[in-house]
Amino acid sequence: RFECPNCGTLMSIQQTTNRFKSPSRCSCNWKGAFQLLSKEIVDSCRIILENNKGLSLNNKRLNSLLSGRILDKDNVINFSPGKEVEVIGILKEVSIVKFNSISTNFEIAFEVLGLKSLNPDIDVNNFTEEEIENIKALSNKIEKEGLDFLTNSYAPEIHGHKYEKLALIIQQAQPKNNPKKETRDKSNILFLGDPGVAKSKMANFITKINSEAKSGSCTGSSHVGLTASLDKDDYGWVVKPGLAVLSSDTCILSELNLMADEEKPKMQQAINDMKIEINKASIHQTLPVTAGFVFDANPVSGKFADNIPLLKQINLFPPIKDRIDLIFCIRDKPDSKEDREVAEYILNREDRIK
Repeated sequence: RFECPNCGTLMSIQQTTNRFKSPSRCSCNWKGAFQLLSKEIVDSCRIILENNKGLSLNNKRLNSLLSGRILDKDNVINFSPGKEVEVIGILKEVSIVKFNSISTNFEIAFEVLGLKSLNPDIDVNNFTEEEIENIKALSNKIEKEGLDFLTNSYAPEIHGHKYEKLALIIQQAQPKNNPKKETRDKSNILFLGDPGVAKSKMANFITKINSEAKSGSCTGSSHVGLTASLDKDDYGWVVKPGLAVLSSDTCILSELNLMADEEKPKMQQAINDMKIEINKASIHQTLPVTAGFVFDANPVSGKFADNIPLLKQINLFPPIKDRIDLIFCIRDKPDSKEDREVAEYILNREDRIK
C-alpha cells in the first residue's frame, strides 16, 4: 500500500511480475515518489490454462494467476494436470521485464476468480432413482444378451472388429489407475495391423464418448509432448505435463513403432509405474498417470508378409510391449466375401447411422 506525499491518497498495487511496481501517478497529478506504507503477503500460484474451445487470446494457452480462496484445498485440486474446468475471472495486461527493463510489449494474463469442475468424480450416492433403474435395466440386458448390442453401437461406421471393439468398451468401463496402488485398474491395448484396417478410427472413437480421453501421435512428438518436461521462462522453472499426464482417463497414441528412442524410457515409466518423475534444476516432482493406453502400430515392412513369422515383423520396445495387456493383430487378407460385406456396409452406413 502506497501513500501520495502530496494529497495523502492511499493506493494498493498488486505485484504480478518479478519486478517491484509502484504507482506512476496520483489523482492529484503527483508523479514523484510514493511512500510505501505496508506490504501484504498472500498465497498465489501461476499456472497455464489451455483453452480446449480454441477461443484463447494467447495461442490456446493462457498464463493464469490463482490467489485467495481459489487456493483452498477443495478448489486447487481441480487444477491438477488433465482436469477440465470452467473459469471466470479478469483478463489483464502484464508488462514483460527483460534485462531489468520493461519491454514495450505486453502479455495477457488471466486472474481466476471462480471455477467449476467439468469432470467431477462420480458419487454413486447422488444417483437419482431414474438413473439407478436405467443402470439395473442395462445390467439385466447385458446378462441376457451379452455385449453385442454395445459393440454394434461403438464406432458404427466401422464394419466388424467385434472383439477389438469389445476390448475398448470394457476398458472405458474400468476405473482410472490409482498411482498409490501397486496394480493397474485400467488395461492397455495395442492394435497391430496392416494399413487401412481402421485401427486408428476405432481407437479415436473413444474421444467422442469420453471427455477425459486425448489422442496424439508418437511421430514428430518429443518427450515433452508425450510425457513431461521442465522448461525455464521469465518467471523461473515450469513443469509442463505431456499427453500421458493430461489424458486423465485414456491416452490414445498412434504409430507406436515409430516412437523415438529417447522417449521410450519415460513412456515405460508412465505405463509401468503410473507416474512420471521430473528431477532437474533442484526440482523433484512426480506427476501421476491415471490413464490407460490405447496404441496402434504397423509391422516393420508396413504390411504383414505371409512367409515371415509374425514375431519377426514386430519392432516394438520390449519393456513397453510386455506391459500391454491385449494385443490384436489385424490383417488385411484378400477375401471376396468379406470385401463384399465391407463394401455394402460402407454404402449403406449413412442410412444406418441416421
